[in-house]
Amino acid sequence: MPMRLDYRVRVLEKSELRDFVGVFIFDWILNMVKNVSKRFRGASSFKSWCSAIHVKAMKSLNNEPFYTGCLTKDEEYSIGIAFLNDYLGEILSRKLLDSDKIMSGPLKLSVEAIKVRRNSFRELYHAKISSRIGLLFETPTVLGDYKTHANLFPEPPRLFERILDVWNKFAPKNLILPRNPLINWARENMRVRSYKLRARSFSIRDEFVKGFFGRLEIICQTREGLEYLAPLLNFLEYANIGEKNYYGFGAISYTDLSGIHPK
Repeated sequence: MPMRLDYRVRVLEKSELRDFVGVFIFDWILNMVKNVSKRFRGASSFKSWCSAIHVKAMKSLNNEPFYTGCLTKDEEYSIGIAFLNDYLGEILSRKLLDSDKIMSGPLKLSVEAIKVRRNSFRELYHAKISSRIGLLFETPTVLGDYKTHANLFPEPPRLFERILDVWNKFAPKNLILPRNPLINWARENMRVRSYKLRARSFSIRDEFVKGFFGRLEIICQTREGLEYLAPLLNFLEYANIGEKNYYGFGAISYTDLSGIHPK
């Protein structure tokens, strides 16, 4: 069952973050992972455990994203941490809920409040969506090879292929979604109606990774087949997609645009 912890935090002291902020949040969680259970310490399974931790966008209280740079003392932010593995979520959430500080390198935050959200894969599987889809890429997203800067535009087939990769990795076997039919459906029936995107590079552990962020509107030309997309779009509340997603890249929010008049 995917789980998400939403934090409201306060900056304890002024600091300058040279790396993308998600790197520091991820390292803080990783230190807990190593200390909580022997099951996480084996090198063979370590990468698998890491892929189940997704750091969500860090935002100011007026909803402006923070990626890197200067943090001022006493500023407040929100940040989410999602777990896609049941065992990892349960054992780590207890530790995280007891933590009153997030301390990682230059990042020093006081935890002011925490909210917990959960949805089963079955609940997400039976969600409904409309044929007019709004996506907000809240953090830089990399759909292809970040070293070649390929796929800097989120074409619907490629976009939903990457969401599907994450869903099928963690969903129960009876809720696995068909890969080729879904991607072919997206290619034939989904059209980008409007977008406002830009790309930027961020430092992650001494290398620069370029990703795009901004908004995208997609129109589905038929409602038949939308039941396969609904689980994936609602899954984005928990899962990031693409390269470096565990560090917070590829955090996307979905909005139903059916009741909003097109501009």
